[in-house]
Amino acid sequence: MQRSRGTGPRATVGLRGSRGTGPRATVRGFAGDRPPRYGSRGSRRNRETFMLQAHKYAVHFDILPEITYLDQALPELIADLLPLFRGFPEEVWISQRRVDEGLDFCRVIFWAVSESPEAIKTFGIWFQALFRESQVSETLERLVTCALEAAEELEVGLTDWTRLHATEAEIAEAIRVFRREI
Repeated sequence: MQRSRGTGPRATVGLRGSRGTGPRATVRGFAGDRPPRYGSRGSRRNRETFMLQAHKYAVHFDILPEITYLDQALPELIADLLPLFRGFPEEVWISQRRVDEGLDFCRVIFWAVSESPEAIKTFGIWFQALFRESQVSETLERLVTCALEAAEELEVGLTDWTRLHATEAEIAEAIRVFRREI
């Protein structure tokens, strides 16, 4: 165990493997949306601790023939819109959204974070099923099309949605960043 910085008093980061699900990092901190500060209600002794889990996901769009200009703010909205879709698990938060772009693709990358192992597992199942609905994929393709310059000349296709492999260090850093965001 090593001491974590900036996540509240007595917070520690622990890394551990998990049978069958790959590396997982957890952060011990305080229950609630924000870690309590000294002088807040209650003493340090009676504060509950909890574990956070984070998984990295990506939604990949092919753009043909090639991107000329992409307004990254619009595709980033895809991660922001996920909680609005039917069936989104309640105890999961979306964090650290970003867009990668190449010559002929754009990829929305984000982290799903939860205190509940069951909620993070449910999110993974929900995420895989969501993009199989043609109505959802067509709507998101149109959103990306709107973010492109000369969009009428381009073809956008949702080609992949997946959980990405992340190292233990990346997971621990994502959790630290998430703790700073809340």
